[in-house]
Amino acid sequence: MACFIAFCRSPFAAILALVALSLAACNESDQRPFNEADDEITTEALPLGDPGAGDVLVLGGGVSGKKTFETIKVGAVEFFDAKKLKFAKSGALKANRVAEPAAVIGDGALEDQVLLSGGMEGKAKLKGRNLTFKTKAIGSSEAYDPDSEKSQTLGGRVAARVGQTATALPDGRVVIIGGFDSDGVPLAIVEIYDPLSKTVKPAERMVFTRALHTATLLGDGTILVAGGMVSSSGATTNTAEIYDPDDGTVFIPPRMTQAVAGHAATLISGCGCSADGKVLISGGFFGVAFGASATESTSDVMTLYNPVARNFGAAPKMTDERALQGATLLKTGKVLITGGLYGQVSYGAKRIFGIIGGIQDSAEIYDPEKNEISCLGGKNGGRCKGVMINARTAHGAVLLPNGKVLLLGGVGAKGRTTGGSGAPLKTAELYDPAKAKFLAVGSMGAARVLPATAVVP
Repeated sequence: MACFIAFCRSPFAAILALVALSLAACNESDQRPFNEADDEITTEALPLGDPGAGDVLVLGGGVSGKKTFETIKVGAVEFFDAKKLKFAKSGALKANRVAEPAAVIGDGALEDQVLLSGGMEGKAKLKGRNLTFKTKAIGSSEAYDPDSEKSQTLGGRVAARVGQTATALPDGRVVIIGGFDSDGVPLAIVEIYDPLSKTVKPAERMVFTRALHTATLLGDGTILVAGGMVSSSGATTNTAEIYDPDDGTVFIPPRMTQAVAGHAATLISGCGCSADGKVLISGGFFGVAFGASATESTSDVMTLYNPVARNFGAAPKMTDERALQGATLLKTGKVLITGGLYGQVSYGAKRIFGIIGGIQDSAEIYDPEKNEISCLGGKNGGRCKGVMINARTAHGAVLLPNGKVLLLGGVGAKGRTTGGSGAPLKTAELYDPAKAKFLAVGSMGAARVLPATAVVP
């Protein structure tokens, strides 16, 4: 489907438009796995490898160049070797996918395989501030086996969507919630992967349509579904739902502090304090629509969901505004918040009107025991100091078994960016909590934006 913003103004497309706009300001020294003459993607050769327990699979994602943003070709699965601190080549996916959720199947015939569902394929092209998309949502699911390094298509009728969530349950089921269809319309659809039949089946719907939301498995087996975009005009919501995957019932808690999408949700665990079991909601976009145009702004707001009281409580604000950031639970129970977009983008039919802001190279640590947040490395004036090797957003952020955090890909640059400048990244870096520092590691074979990641069990 050819999707031009004038006719199907998907808010998801608007966020990718922000990513694509950054390409207009690519530094000539930045890596670009891209052949500008014919717009074909090229990838750097990586050694073949055999992913083992604790390694990080990197699946799908977008690869960008100076002219376009498009999905990686089939076969571009790679993994981070946690012992060698390098990336290696793995097997192939059945479909090109970007912004697809990934979940490790916890039980059944496909135990420890990685389920990928939906996503988007296609490309965007930017000329000046005029932007066109040729994209479609994908209506299939597959399971990638890190042992055989092969993928199989799963059965069942799968709704074509992007911007949805996939939540793994201990019994092997995976709950797939919401998302946009190919016309940018948010959905209330719920589908569940059944480990017995190895198929994806429809389930009871949510109360609200939503996309670019979060879905967090709570201690009682229910799922907190929070925020998201609720209309094709770009409006965001502060509603939440508690979805029970066993019977499809929904409880509606009081609303969040702010209506956001593209935020992060982190289940607190391991602090040995009263915050264990709560969910930290941080950052995101809040959108306002004006007829045929819309404005998305980034947020510094955080809030805590209490599953016992079933309501949202107060949390401190971040120092820096962030959306599409990383928010990774550390083994201490603290939360590492990394990078993200900041500022505002205004867009309309086939055109970006303006962008104010850029990409963060700062990080913050949330302490749930004290309910406090602090800038890693301190502050510089009114914002956090830049401590990451690269500013990055729309990246992967994964906790390794040794307690370190791997950041990979996304869009960014050396140092905090302004005016939407940046480039697609194939670099990676490792956060060491013991040293409170980011360390450079080997690069991926291709620059990836909005990739799916999974730790090999």
